[in-house]
Amino acid sequence: MIRLTVEQAASLLGISERAVRKNAANGTYGAVEYEPGQRGGASGRVLLIPLTGLPAKAQAMYWSAKAETPAVNDDLAGLTDEEREDVGNKQRILAAWRQYREANKGSGNARQIDQRFVRMWTSVYKDKLSVATLHRWDKTQREQGAKALADKRGKARAGESSIPDDLWAIYEAEYMNQNKRTHMECYKLVRDFACLHNREHEVPHESAFRRRAKKEFDRNILVFMREGPKAWASLVAPHLTLDRTSLPPGGMFEMDHTQLDLACLDENGRIIRPWVSAMVDFRTRKWVGWKLCENPSQESTMAAFYMAASNPEVGIPDALKLDNGREYTGLSFAGRGFRKSAHKVEFDEARIRSMVEFLHINVYFSTPEHPQSKGGIERGFGPFHEAICKAFEGYVGNCPSNRPEAAAEIQKSKKGLKTLAEIEPMISEAITYVLNEEPHSAPDMKGMSRRQKWDADIHLRPVKHVQKDVLKMLCMPYAGGRLYTVTKSGLKVWGHRYWCIELVEHLGEKVAVRYDQTDGAHVYVFRPDGSYLTTAKIMTPVAHGVSTDEVKEMHKATARLAKQNREYQKQVRAAALGDPLGVRIAAGKKRLEEEKAQQPATATAAVAQLHTEVPTTVRQAAKEVAAARAEILAGQKQAAACGGGRQPESGRMVTNEWIMSVVNGSFTPPSPPQGDGRDNVRRLLHLVK
Repeated sequence: MIRLTVEQAASLLGISERAVRKNAANGTYGAVEYEPGQRGGASGRVLLIPLTGLPAKAQAMYWSAKAETPAVNDDLAGLTDEEREDVGNKQRILAAWRQYREANKGSGNARQIDQRFVRMWTSVYKDKLSVATLHRWDKTQREQGAKALADKRGKARAGESSIPDDLWAIYEAEYMNQNKRTHMECYKLVRDFACLHNREHEVPHESAFRRRAKKEFDRNILVFMREGPKAWASLVAPHLTLDRTSLPPGGMFEMDHTQLDLACLDENGRIIRPWVSAMVDFRTRKWVGWKLCENPSQESTMAAFYMAASNPEVGIPDALKLDNGREYTGLSFAGRGFRKSAHKVEFDEARIRSMVEFLHINVYFSTPEHPQSKGGIERGFGPFHEAICKAFEGYVGNCPSNRPEAAAEIQKSKKGLKTLAEIEPMISEAITYVLNEEPHSAPDMKGMSRRQKWDADIHLRPVKHVQKDVLKMLCMPYAGGRLYTVTKSGLKVWGHRYWCIELVEHLGEKVAVRYDQTDGAHVYVFRPDGSYLTTAKIMTPVAHGVSTDEVKEMHKATARLAKQNREYQKQVRAAALGDPLGVRIAAGKKRLEEEKAQQPATATAAVAQLHTEVPTTVRQAAKEVAAARAEILAGQKQAAACGGGRQPESGRMVTNEWIMSVVNGSFTPPSPPQGDGRDNVRRLLHLVK
């Protein structure tokens, strides 16, 4: 008989040892025994409790804990996780059953022992178990191995499908496309197709299609086929994680734009949702430059870069990480990127150099239509909206479901909305003192804020600077992103005329135009090679008859230029030839005479002749025409010799009487022949008169 110590019994029963001793003293567990030993109070005895005296649940727990699943040497490949778990449970029951049999040998026959085990086990674990089941499992394991214990009921046709392959192909084609048809709609299409071909009896229940789709269609192929390659690349495709610790602060900046989740008023009182162009340090996530604007553009990009580069604590980065937006891919900023072949480029890229090239900054353009390649700055916009945008009364939410109910009324009445000029300094201060000062949760930030991490690691890289005047000029964008042609009225930029007297000397030439974002009255003109040419001033229309200093200066400049042109004209005309055509004719005669003099007198070049064969009828007709023309020419010569002509209608030589009738005016000319004959008659009559 198996006996347990007080500690073992207390563990199985889930009560204290004191309670076990009290129950044992009251006879709850039946006859107990005391075993001499080194423990057990003053008497030195150990209290032992019979296992059979414990409740059935405790006994089952004892045998379950004691049973050890034997090592399985059988190959369980091909079984599902559920089947493997089922095999392990059956092996545990068999092991507990064998140990129970061994421990209770002599307390009855084998069948009685097995029945007691089954009653004890099922009272606790609720397994569907019988003596026959135990013997069947035992025989199966001994003869066929542990794998044969797996429950195969209802799985005789596992892996087989009742759906014909051609019908399944139709279902798969209709379900696996971006139209995103539902399962039932695809099933109805298959059923209707089968009906048209008298195969409706071959179509199983829709649950068969559903089960097979669940088994064969994994998330990878579902997203790619139903959502599209872009969604697949974003949601499923493998990606690499960049190690930010490999770069020091200031080593690389990321740039992007985001639209604020708040409404404000522009200078005309219209409601707008502004944007912010941001430049963020890749290592520390610190915002180093930004510009609030109505719409992201090359100007806002340049302003954000200038803010960072002109800061003595930030300076110029070693590299920039950009997307392929037009605000970045202009030649005045970072070059064409992946847009190089997407549109016409009017700049001579062999000579025009971008700002990043002048500053020796490496540029990494993200893969088109792949936002994950700059996911760091994209994720950083979330805390920006959460910490800053929601603090304004004009907050409108990032989607209709997150929009406050009062947002519509506020936008309608414009009550409480601030202007863009009012919120710009507020947002700048919030970025500096709130966003950059919040502790960051990234593991490599170690609980520090963006600013603290920047200050801690800025010594790892020297800060790079450039002269302020050079930086100011390089951050001036090229107007229109193209070259302009100098005309007599100057340069036409953005629909306005810009002029200075120096431009007159470059009429018809192509020039590049830079401009200061804070001064629209002047533009700075450069040659295509980047050298400075002049500064042009905007020309405003002047009322008729009004004399201004600008008009006077224009007239004086025009007079000076005309005087210079007249002096140059005199110098040029002094060297002009008197008879240029005569000079050319004389030179041509001289060259011809010299060429003839160099040729031998007897030299005659043989001319090769090539006769083309024509049909016989054509050659015969040509002979007859030639004979007729010869007769006509002979008659004309004879008429000319005798002072007369040929009569138009007969072809015979005219007589003196006919000529005299024409002279006297008594001749009535007959109807002239058609075609060329009519012209001949007219010429002949004119000759006679």
